[in-house]
Amino acid sequence: MTVRFYSSTDASAPVLSGTGNFVDLLDAILVTGYGSQPAAGWTKPFTGTNKAAFLMATTGDAPGYYVRILDQLDSGRGVAWRCYKTMSDVDTGTNPVPTVAQVPGNGISFWKSEANSAAARGWFCVADDRGFMFVSARDSATSFTVANTQTMYVGQMEPAPGLTRSALDVAVHGSNAGTAFATNATTLGAVRDSVSFSAAAVSYISANIAGLDGSFPVCRRPLGLNTAANSTAASLVGPGVPDPITGVLRLCPIYAFEESIISFGTNRGRMPYILSIDGPISTSQILNNIEIVGENSTAGQTFVCRLSSSASQVTYLFFQTSGSR
Repeated sequence: MTVRFYSSTDASAPVLSGTGNFVDLLDAILVTGYGSQPAAGWTKPFTGTNKAAFLMATTGDAPGYYVRILDQLDSGRGVAWRCYKTMSDVDTGTNPVPTVAQVPGNGISFWKSEANSAAARGWFCVADDRGFMFVSARDSATSFTVANTQTMYVGQMEPAPGLTRSALDVAVHGSNAGTAFATNATTLGAVRDSVSFSAAAVSYISANIAGLDGSFPVCRRPLGLNTAANSTAASLVGPGVPDPITGVLRLCPIYAFEESIISFGTNRGRMPYILSIDGPISTSQILNNIEIVGENSTAGQTFVCRLSSSASQVTYLFFQTSGSR
C-alpha cells in the first residue's frame, strides 16, 4: 500500500482542536479520505460515544491489530488509546498493547491541544494500511518545535536485518503521562531516541523475539554512525551533513530494541515512515520543510524535513511523503 502524507494545510483537511474531534479526524485519514486525499486503507468496525476502534489491514501472515481511541481525555484536550489483537466491541479486546498494568486506565495518552478550546492546531500524519504516525502542535496552528509537538505511532514495523518475525508484530509509541494534561516526552526528538525502557515516552511491541504474544517494552534509537539525540553534538562522527564534498544528506533509520539481557536491547525492527540525520550538522543549516528524493534503499520514496529544536539540541527528522515502505 502506498504511504501517504496528510496535513492540516491540505485543502479540506479536518480541523484538530482541544475538543472531541480526533475520532472524526482519524476516520477521515484512515477510512474515508478527504478532499483529494484518499484514505490510508483502514476500517472502523466499532464505534461509541467519543470513541472508536480502527482496524489496520491484514497483510500476508501479518494480522491487522485494532486501535481503540477514547476522545475525551481531560475535557477534550487529549485522547487515550490502546491496541488489541482482536475486539468484539468498542470496549472489549484481547492481547492489549500496552497492558493495563503497564499503562493504567484507557491507555497511552496523546495531547491534541494544551487548551480545551476550538482553536485549530497544526498536525501532520504519515500513514498506510498497516500503521500511522500522527504529530500535533499542541499550542500552534502552524509551528512544530521540540516544545510543542506531541506524537503517536502504531503499526507493523519493518523487520530488522536477518529477522522476519518483526513483520508480524505491532509496535506502539506514546506517553504514560496520565489523564491530566502535561507536557510530556512524546516530542519529535523523543521519537528519534529513547534509550530508556521505562521513560515517559513509552514504546511496546506485541510479541517478544521468541514469538510470545504480550506487551514488551522497547526503546528507540537510530542505527547509523551516531546514536545521540543531539544532531549537533561534538561527539558525532563522520562527514558533516550535508556531505561537504558530494552534498548528499546522509540519513539513517530508527529501530526498536526489545528489552533483554543485552544492555541496549535486541533489535526488533525498523520504524517505517521516518529517517534521521546521521552526522554532525551546523545549527545554521536550514533544512526544515525541505523535500528530498530517496536514493539506494529509499529509491522511489520522497521525504519532507521537520525540525525539532531547543536551546541545547537540533534534531532533524525526515518523514516519508510518497512511495511504498
